Amino acid sequence: MLAAGRRRRLAPVDESKQDAGFGVFLTALRVVARNRDAAGLQKLCAVDVITGIDAPPGPAELARKMQAGGWVQLQTVLEFGAARYEKGFVLPYLFGKFPEDLDAIEHVVTIRSGAVLRAAGREDAAVVCPLDYDILKVEDARPVNGWVRAARLDGPRGWVAGTDIRSTGAERIFIEKNGGVWKITAWASGA
Repeated sequence: MLAAGRRRRLAPVDESKQDAGFGVFLTALRVVARNRDAAGLQKLCAVDVITGIDAPPGPAELARKMQAGGWVQLQTVLEFGAARYEKGFVLPYLFGKFPEDLDAIEHVVTIRSGAVLRAAGREDAAVVCPLDYDILKVEDARPVNGWVRAARLDGPRGWVAGTDIRSTGAERIFIEKNGGVWKITAWASGA
């Protein structure tokens, strides 16, 4: 049973404007993603870009992953703000700003204002409470017809639409300066 605590939120942030050069890089990356430009993507990568656990590193491997269905995930990641992270930035901001005292595997973040927790996993079920970028504890990670059983940290329980939440373990991209130039240094998914 989840002990009621205090309600916690993780509102969107975008720290990309803190560095004009990074903003230019991000614009170029968005164009590459929108055009599904594998060659352009490779030019934006560090030579040793990490492409996943137990996956070979390198720009060609990352381009291969994008060609195998990754473009949609990359475009989704680019819709979220960037957060400063270690020597560079990470997108989405959720990964860089998630509270260290919470288990990232057991929690998700509501990614839009106006989302709601419902009494049952369906659109016409009664609203238990509003959600406004709330951090939720997942009670059962297995979605049921697109709904996830979760609880707000201050106690209310119910069901949230899977499209209204995101895990910090979902796809993310790390970008750092490499030889004075912004480069993609890692693409990851999974906790």
